[in-house]
Formats: sequence, C-alpha cells, structure tokens
Amino acid sequence: MVKEIKLLIKKRQSYIKEFWSYINWGIIVCSWAGVVIHIFRQTELKKLSNSLENVKGLKPISLTFFAYLDSLLTYLTELKKLSNSLENVKGLKPISLTFFAYLDSLLTYLLSFCCFFGTIKILRLLRINRRLSLLTLTLKKSAKQLLGFFLMFVVIFVAFNSLFYLLYHSYVRHYSSWLDTALTCFQMSSRHLSTIPDLKKIDTFIAAMSLFLFILLVVFMLTNMFVSIIVENFNIVRREPFNHENEVELIHFTIDKIRQWLSMSTRKRKIQTKTDPITEFPEKIDELMLAVDKLYGNTKR
Repeated sequence: MVKEIKLLIKKRQSYIKEFWSYINWGIIVCSWAGVVIHIFRQTELKKLSNSLENVKGLKPISLTFFAYLDSLLTYLTELKKLSNSLENVKGLKPISLTFFAYLDSLLTYLLSFCCFFGTIKILRLLRINRRLSLLTLTLKKSAKQLLGFFLMFVVIFVAFNSLFYLLYHSYVRHYSSWLDTALTCFQMSSRHLSTIPDLKKIDTFIAAMSLFLFILLVVFMLTNMFVSIIVENFNIVRREPFNHENEVELIHFTIDKIRQWLSMSTRKRKIQTKTDPITEFPEKIDELMLAVDKLYGNTKR
C-alpha cells in the first residue's frame, strides 16, 4: 500500500490512467476490509459463545464450523439447527444471528474479489512473453472503441430490460423483478431461450415482436460488433513489432533470483545489443594486424 501511495504521488495523472493501479488498489481495499470483517465476525462469535455458557440443559453447539461455512445450503441448514436448539431454552435472552450471518457472507464476497483481482494480476507477470501478452495489448489498443460500444450496449440493454419487465412482470416468474429480468436478458443474449413457452401463453404477437427485436439488435448486431472490434485490434497488435527485446526471459529471471536468495554465485546475463559495424572497424583492423604479426614472427623463427 505504501508503494502504491508513493507511485500515486510520483506519477499523479499517469498513475490514474493505468489499468493495473486499479487492480492493485482493489486487492489492497478488499484485503484490509476482509481483515476488519474477520475481526468483527470473531467478536460476534465470542459474544454468542459467552451468552450460551451459563445456560443449563442446552446441548453443545459447534459454532466454529458454523463460522466457516461457504455453501449456502449447508449454511441455512446449520442456521436452522442452531435456531431450533435455542427455541425451548428458558431464561435465555434473544440472540440475533442476522448480523453474524451478514458478516460471514460479506467476508466471503471480499475473499472472492481478492482472488479475482489476484488472478487478473497474473497477466501482468506474464507480459514478457509475446503470445501471453497479446490479450492485454489487444484490450489496451481497443479501449476507446470498447468504451463507446459498452455505452451503446448499456442503453439498448436497459431499454429492452425495461420493456420485458413492464410487459411480463405480472405473468412470468423470470421477469418478476428488474434484476431477474436483467439476468433473463443476459441468458437470452447467449441464445438460451428457455422462457419462450411462457411468453407464448400471454400474447403471441407481442412476445414474437419483442423477442425478434431483442435477438436482432442484441444477439446479432451488438455481439458481432463486439467480436469485430476485438478481432480487428488483435490483428493490428499481432502485426506490430515487439518492443521488449532487451527484457530478460521470465524463467531465467526467476532462477537468478532464487540463486540470489540462496546466496549462490550468479553471473550477470549479458544483454545482446546491436552495435554499429563502422565503429567496430578500427578494432577489427587492430586485431587483424596483431594476428599477422604473430603469424609472421612464428614463420620467421
């Protein structure tokens, strides 16, 4: 975090424009937030355990396993068991598990985002290799075009989402809320049309017209436009010369670092640089004259 703050002070506007700076700050924010949430969760767990210590006739309850559950189904089952075990206990103050469950879910979300940002950062470590860096270079090359495309996509998608929600929210369960409608529209954009039979039961003409417009504009036009932008910029990046000739290969760099950590002697790898033949010509002449002198001296003897 200190390193990123120093880079922000040093680079200023150029630091804000870099994509990897947001990835680094995402990892930092999610990590620190996860530490804070973990402390709060352990505090709530300790309070809940202390409230159950002096209650007689209560069966032992394992809260450790409950604190580290990830599966939603198992989580709800364990929560139900814990609530049932507290129902018939007299003299026990009401215990709210809602805040505890909220902290556990929030911590899981933060850990998921940390893994997400950390996995994306692997692409930066592999940027030395030309083929592995094509994805990053392509996205960087097509950033402006993709920004305009996504603005247009959001406008059209929100328009169709509002249309489907207002037409079918009272009839079809998949369109009962605005969020469910958005998820259904995303499924339809990937050619997963499982809601067509339900729409036919309402009004065949309106369903056919709305689906036809959605498939024409979103599935065919916008999807093909997105693919064409990526392919065009990929071809441009692939033809451009690679400007990392002087960088050391990642595997050699890693081996040298390991040897340094193990206090082993390492020789510095010389980077081959192109030299001008005209500047080397006098040196070559001197070497030639020395070789001729040695040869002449040997034959004379």
